[in-house]
Amino acid sequence: MGTLDSAKDQIRILKQQIEATEGQLRNLKLQLQQAEHQAEASRQLSDAYMGGFPAEWLEETMVVLQGTPVQDIAQKVRQEGGFAGAPSAEDAASKRRWPLECHEYKRYGRQLIMPEVGLHGQLRLKNAKVLVVGVGGLGCPAAAYLAGAGVGRLGLVDGDTVEESNLHRQIAHSTARVGMYKAKSAAEYLQGLNPTVIYDSYTQHLTPQTSIQLFDQYDLILDCTDHPTSRYLISDACVLTGKPLVSASALKTEGQLIVLNNPPRPPGDASGGPCYRCIFPRPPPADSILSCGEGGILGPVVGTMGVLQALEAIKLLAAGIEHPKPDWIGAETEPPRTTLLTFSAYSIPQFRSVRMRARKADCAACSCQATITRQSLGSGSLDYVAFCGTAAPVNILPPSSRITARDFSRLPTDGSNVLIDVRDETQYAICALRGSVNLPWSGNADAWIDNALRSGVFLEPDKDHFVVCRYGNDSQLAARAVLERLGLSIKDIQGGFRAWRDERPAEELIQSRLSSDPYELYTNVPSEPQLSIIIMKSDLILRPAGFAEQRCIARDVLGHYGSIVLSAMYGSTKPTDGIPKHDIIKALKQCIRVHPSLSVIVLSAVGEVPQYARVASLDLDQHLRFLEPTGLDEAAIKQLHGLAHRDRLPHMSKTPPWRVYIAPTASGFWLVLSLAHSLGDGRSGYLFHSTFLKAMQSSHDLDQDASPNRDISSTKELAPPLELMRPTPISWSYLLPPLLNQYAPKFVSRMLGIATERPKDVWFGADERPGLPQPGYVVATDLRALMISSNTTQQVLGACRRRRVRLTGLLSQVIARALSIALRARGKDYVNFSQATAIDLRRCIPEAAGTMGNYASAAEDTSVVSPICSGTALDRLSDRDWEAARHVTEHLAQVSSTLTNQPLSLLKYLNDFSSWIIQKASTPAEHSFELSNVGVFNAPDAGETQQEWQVRDVVFSGSADCGGAALSICAASTKGGRLSLIASWWPGMLGVEDEDAFAEVVLEGIKIQLDGID
Repeated sequence: MGTLDSAKDQIRILKQQIEATEGQLRNLKLQLQQAEHQAEASRQLSDAYMGGFPAEWLEETMVVLQGTPVQDIAQKVRQEGGFAGAPSAEDAASKRRWPLECHEYKRYGRQLIMPEVGLHGQLRLKNAKVLVVGVGGLGCPAAAYLAGAGVGRLGLVDGDTVEESNLHRQIAHSTARVGMYKAKSAAEYLQGLNPTVIYDSYTQHLTPQTSIQLFDQYDLILDCTDHPTSRYLISDACVLTGKPLVSASALKTEGQLIVLNNPPRPPGDASGGPCYRCIFPRPPPADSILSCGEGGILGPVVGTMGVLQALEAIKLLAAGIEHPKPDWIGAETEPPRTTLLTFSAYSIPQFRSVRMRARKADCAACSCQATITRQSLGSGSLDYVAFCGTAAPVNILPPSSRITARDFSRLPTDGSNVLIDVRDETQYAICALRGSVNLPWSGNADAWIDNALRSGVFLEPDKDHFVVCRYGNDSQLAARAVLERLGLSIKDIQGGFRAWRDERPAEELIQSRLSSDPYELYTNVPSEPQLSIIIMKSDLILRPAGFAEQRCIARDVLGHYGSIVLSAMYGSTKPTDGIPKHDIIKALKQCIRVHPSLSVIVLSAVGEVPQYARVASLDLDQHLRFLEPTGLDEAAIKQLHGLAHRDRLPHMSKTPPWRVYIAPTASGFWLVLSLAHSLGDGRSGYLFHSTFLKAMQSSHDLDQDASPNRDISSTKELAPPLELMRPTPISWSYLLPPLLNQYAPKFVSRMLGIATERPKDVWFGADERPGLPQPGYVVATDLRALMISSNTTQQVLGACRRRRVRLTGLLSQVIARALSIALRARGKDYVNFSQATAIDLRRCIPEAAGTMGNYASAAEDTSVVSPICSGTALDRLSDRDWEAARHVTEHLAQVSSTLTNQPLSLLKYLNDFSSWIIQKASTPAEHSFELSNVGVFNAPDAGETQQEWQVRDVVFSGSADCGGAALSICAASTKGGRLSLIASWWPGMLGVEDEDAFAEVVLEGIKIQLDGID
């Protein structure tokens, strides 16, 4: 170790010396530049003193500085024997040498005094000619700031006219100029902003035939368009004409910016900047391209990107598009790498910069193998539309399966037909056709059909069904799916809502089927009791996800995790006549009021920091299922939890990912809560049931309004994330292995004892993992249930208290012993097992009390060694077993209370959660089993009165662990009630034949041991 430490010290010292030397070199280069600048200034001043300052410059300078008439200055110079042959006042006035007009110094003075611009930069701006292609959301702010900066000539290209829908983001246009060409409207606006600039308006769309001739007239091009066809055309033309290109895009809440062909070099010159084809060699699929009209756009987002375009253009122009390199830079030095700047309004940080590739060696536009030439572009032989594809409406249905919007509007509105609206919930909430049913098209025909069948929309096959979307494309796909799978009568409305708007007068629209209340459709749907549309009263964005939450979100997004399931058996002390549906629905509404997580979605799972957002409305029909009657035994529990794990939750949609199942029993009902791990953990289920039970006990005090539309204002904010910048109790073994294994060399991990190599004498289940499912599909979960009687549970807890052992510590030994016996019966002799234990960190955040969220996301690795010799009685725990259980208890207590120097926010250094999870899910298990004990469910205090409803049992299960353990054991209990143990696994992970029988033997071994404790 001493040799290794000295080597580390030497490396550290050498790095410090190199950094110091490089800093000195940078300072010397800066001093050299400053000295050269001062020498040049001194030379100019010396020349002026020695007569090198021309008389006409002297005269004009004195006039400006002193206000003295030119005639007086010239006469004084002549009388003093000054410059012979000085011109007359009239000649001097006609040959002014001031580079800018007086009003220009005033207008641009604030940027003139900046060293980045200065007089030389302003002169370059004045002499520059810039072409802006597209005068919309990007082009308007870009052109405005370029005109304001004093660009000498500004060209505006746009063949579209101003529409009222443009005005929220295209700031150069106005209501009075609706219908005017955008190029003309913007020029009129800019003329008022800066009349000294020359404006060229081109009211035709850019074409390959006109692009070369047009670009040759300008120095710099701005691509402010919104479609790949124009982007490829503009980039090709810039390469062929040798013009730098500043390109940007914006959609919804995100934007991108890149400077291309900078520095501009001829095709084949590797020192030139890449073009658009180098970055994106192939265009995206045509049907994946969204315009602002289709995907939406936030005005300040596109404005931000347009302003950044102007900024990059001004930087290039003020510095000089072609400027020599400093002498101290070698000739072989590569030009600065092109970077792509991304912006996301709801991410933290909002800006990210990504380095892009250099010019491609085989690029069709800028390489030595280029096939795109001035001749091919000018002749029109390049078909950019064919290259990028077209997303024009297609006809995939026969004419007999389509109907025009005008014909549909003439159909009777007596309920004899069913209209299905397949737009997303956000568009549907803005306006909808009265009586329509919203079933958003998911892109997956089978999943959409299953959702439609569950919603009951096809319960009356004798009715005529119609499908509508925004443009008439998704509706055709939905209609085709119904025709092929169900064979029902269904037609698509041609052109969707756009055709509905264009083909009918506005007055007729308003007076007919169009309704501003999208929830009116539920008044015609019979339901007893009627489920509710809950309208949330809250801000949309709640907060960004924390670091550990991002890990849970990544697992959900990748489809590697299903749900947290926690069920409770609600028993009544009074005779019941069926389940109280009305009271259940009212209690569920109360849970939504109290727990904001139930109205939350993950707004985006793609950005660096996903955002938690609250939906505008909740449809309880999407969250509540009533099942057939069932029992209380382990088979019924397995059936209920198996259904909850198989019935996939909404996947990154506008519907919060949770569901409740109600199954009647002889004296009450089971309530099964299925919750995505990105919204909560096991304790979150306890909090939900506590609120639900309290609401059931006081249902007469709850709001009795049975209206289908319910306004609910959440009484609490979304719980804060766990990963605040504060020390939290966390295990070294949980944090450092993934962190160091990602960044540190393998020998360092092995030296520190955190290498991922598994010891050979520990059971980890199967040697190889089952294959991961397709994206969007969760890992399958098999499970087995075990219920320990209340008497046995009390005996076990009493023995734990006497021996100063926590139940979790005891269960770790009991599970290991049961696994050892079950494996030995199959010819596998193991006595060592690695355990991962979940640790509840909820107490680390005071604000987390009573809130749902991810707080038990930490795990501690514990080596469990429990040798069992042949013939050992399984139903008797030895003193050695109790000592091992006590050791585990003490170890977990130490981890959860004394390791306070490990901030969980270290997880932020895992820069790619998705790849980390995929890697963990693709390798053999790291632990034998994971134990998650959510503890005892304490019912809310009912005072001295006897309540009708009580929670008699609770059962907790998690999806199969694809990230760590071969077998997962979840424990839960009620005060004075039974102890439930659920064993779950990923099919194929246990490495034995007939895994279900193996799990049954393990659980039976656990039961025998617990029954034997007195």
